[in-house]
Amino acid sequence: MPLPGSERADAFLRWADGVADQAEPQHQLFSDGGAPPITAVTYRNRPWAGWTFGVTYGASMYTPACIEFVTVVRSRSFLWTWAIADFVDRHRDDLQDLGVEDTINWREPIAKHSNMDAFVVAPPVSLDPELHVVHIDDDDHHVQLLQAIPVYASELELVRELGAKQFFGQVGEDALNPRRPPFARP
Repeated sequence: MPLPGSERADAFLRWADGVADQAEPQHQLFSDGGAPPITAVTYRNRPWAGWTFGVTYGASMYTPACIEFVTVVRSRSFLWTWAIADFVDRHRDDLQDLGVEDTINWREPIAKHSNMDAFVVAPPVSLDPELHVVHIDDDDHHVQLLQAIPVYASELELVRELGAKQFFGQVGEDALNPRRPPFARP
């Protein structure tokens, strides 16, 4: 599938396919926010059975920081990656202001099997540190990855108060489980 910035897109998709162990990707285009479109690339049963790994492509073409988003969720639904790609598409002019610890209130459940209705932007907790930056070519063109982690909007104030790292440390192993109950302060 040809994507905007063809050589750059091909390099990024080769990277994503490699991380997903060459699983067959599902592509979804979002273009309500302008052209070229933002693409959600998702892989079912990656990194493990019953999980979904996804990335956006296109955001890095709009921001000086060259960012793209990763989603890794204990769910087989593509909707988690599609939601963040839709957000990127609709907010493409403001992406340079989005960074670690920022929150996105979706205002309605993101997927049918979960009541989670928000995201926290974090460093890619689901990828090895050497994969946080994707080197596109020998001229050091690169893409910085951020992870969009689903949460409940009711948790956003606590995330802001504690910081994402401490919040997810308290949530523990279920941090990427969209079926977990809302976290309550101990």
